[in-house]
Amino acid sequence: MKKRIVLIVLVCILVALLIWNLTVPAQFQGEKLSFADSWRIRTLLMVKDTDFIEYGCGFSEDYAVKIGGLTYCIGQDDCGTVYIPELNFYYEILGDFKQLHELLQKYQ
Repeated sequence: MKKRIVLIVLVCILVALLIWNLTVPAQFQGEKLSFADSWRIRTLLMVKDTDFIEYGCGFSEDYAVKIGGLTYCIGQDDCGTVYIPELNFYYEILGDFKQLHELLQKYQ
């Protein structure tokens, strides 16, 4: 019975941390994005595809979105890719790359 209670408490803590992380606002160039824009950015940055190779796009941390502890460097060319330096991970986004750039223009 004690093990079951401890397990339930641990699961509740894990779920609470996950929910808290999803409510953390995204940041772009040091400015916090609105709650609605943070969620829109999250949906646009979803992984579409990766082949675990480096892409030839121009990436810069000056043009990046920070969400939680990760930095999403947005490709400045029209290649539709993102680089996460903390994970050394490149991927193509699922969302519309043009919409992503337009949304970020509001914060420049």
